[in-house]
Amino acid sequence: MPRPSSIQLLAVLCALLLAAACVTESGGGADGGTGSGGTGGDGDGDAPGDGDGDAPGDGDGGDGDGGDGDGGDGDGGDGDGIGGSCIADTDCLAVGNTNDACYSVGCSLPVAASKADAAADACLVPWAGDRGPDVPVGCGSDVPTPCTLACAAPPTCIDARCVAGECTLSITQDGSDCTAAGGTPGQGDCSQLETRRQEAVDAARQCIPDGIIAECVAGDSIPGPCGCPIPVNENRRNEVAAARAAYEAWNAACEPPMNCQLIDCQSAQDTASCERGAGGGTICVW
Repeated sequence: MPRPSSIQLLAVLCALLLAAACVTESGGGADGGTGSGGTGGDGDGDAPGDGDGDAPGDGDGGDGDGGDGDGGDGDGGDGDGIGGSCIADTDCLAVGNTNDACYSVGCSLPVAASKADAAADACLVPWAGDRGPDVPVGCGSDVPTPCTLACAAPPTCIDARCVAGECTLSITQDGSDCTAAGGTPGQGDCSQLETRRQEAVDAARQCIPDGIIAECVAGDSIPGPCGCPIPVNENRRNEVAAARAAYEAWNAACEPPMNCQLIDCQSAQDTASCERGAGGGTICVW
């Protein structure tokens, strides 16, 4: 019998390979799980030949790792409430949360914050008077948010307190004092308002002599009970704002001392200095 030529052998080999390829293609349903669906990159299993043997290649091969899950909530924040931990009332103050999407200088009300939080966040601006603080550069929200068009009535009394280790705020808008709103001293209690005014001023005057940063040099001041200017440390921004608010609360509810007409006020100067005070600490003095 004559031996097959090399051409004949090659033809037979090609026929066998073709048959094997057809068997593999038609049997894809058995091992489709090993297809390439998981490597398509977008995880939706719609790439051709993704492994279940169906002709269009759009089977259920693969969620892949597209990962659009439920992470959309992100860290959207904790709303209007700032709060902050505290030990004493002097650790707390009223601020305008200028990063709030609905914050308005003329319409919003203050919120409570700890002085530590306010010092760490330039967008928590100490509140003074009956209107909100201006929005600092870099603060504010660009996210379109539906906000109420009605303005809140200006607060007549703002009282920041430390309650159970958390800063809270008592606000009234109807002319009543804060005692009626939250059980805390309000406009009607002049002795406590004076105590708070004095404590706030003392904190705003504290300074470090001969420090790396010059203090008491800006000539900033806050009126005292008789209207005399009291120098404060311009570097203690939160304490100065709190002292100004405490003075305004006292001035709105209380009468000046009877001996004010006997006091010869020292005029404000362009700059003050950091000196040792009567209480032993160092404070800003004219």
